[in-house]
Amino acid sequence: MAPWVSAKPDDGGRNLLTLAALLLLLILVCKTVSRLLRCIWRYWRTYRFAHGHPTRREAQALAMIRGHETAVEHARAVAADLATTQSFDLGPAWDVILDRGERILFNGSAHYSRFYGQDVTYYESSSFFFGSPLFVAVGLGATALGNQARRNAALRQAAAQWREAQITRCLVTDQRVLIHHPHGQWLSFWFGGVVGVYPALNEDTLILEFNDTSPLRLQGPASLIASVSVIWATHGVGGLLQHPALEPLRGPAGSIDGA
Repeated sequence: MAPWVSAKPDDGGRNLLTLAALLLLLILVCKTVSRLLRCIWRYWRTYRFAHGHPTRREAQALAMIRGHETAVEHARAVAADLATTQSFDLGPAWDVILDRGERILFNGSAHYSRFYGQDVTYYESSSFFFGSPLFVAVGLGATALGNQARRNAALRQAAAQWREAQITRCLVTDQRVLIHHPHGQWLSFWFGGVVGVYPALNEDTLILEFNDTSPLRLQGPASLIASVSVIWATHGVGGLLQHPALEPLRGPAGSIDGA
């Protein structure tokens, strides 16, 4: 009879299996420790936040929330006044000449930008290559790619988009929005020339379209007061009471407080 032969794993195979098991165990331990540390960190941040020690990012978020809440109260007061006595006025701005009877409803800063396209000039290179066919082909291909890249960049730059984005001085009156342009001049956006109103109070944003100039975008607290003022100027008291965009300012009964 032929002798029985049994195959047993050699020491090298056994060592590989052991190493793989240890590696898997190490990965599981690392994941468990990582999750535990994240839980501890979240608990620690929650504890610190609850005791008045927010991080810088949390403090900025809180400031934005408080600023929005203050702007909502300001806008609600302006809406109630425009719907009733029309006496709200923050007083004169000595560096700006207003029309007789024009009242300032907001005096501060705002994020300002305009939407328009522009003409852009770019130059295409034209090169001559001498040498082997491969060298000439590579040179012509590189030139074509460079020209295409410059053309695409020019098209992106020329396309209509929001431009001039900046934080600047802003006045909102019962007749217009005034922006102090960095070039040193005041720009007036009269509500009488508005043809499109797009308020987003919860996003602190207002976009106005005009019949004689490019669209204006206001962001920040000024946008809430400007939204109220332009809706009143274009739709009257009925707009204050019924315009869907002003829903965040209305009370449980669906009316502006004081209206």
